Amino acid sequence: MGINSVSNKTAYQELKDMAGKGLVTMAGKGRGVKYMVKGND
Repeated sequence: MGINSVSNKTAYQELKDMAGKGLVTMAGKGRGVKYMVKGND
């Protein structure tokens, strides 16, 4: 368990889903990936 009491697998799946919907952007690869919330441009 990590942040917010969810497993790493669940966190990864949720972030990947949000990236697919265009809510966040991904920078990097593998363990070094960073997720950034898109702004209201």
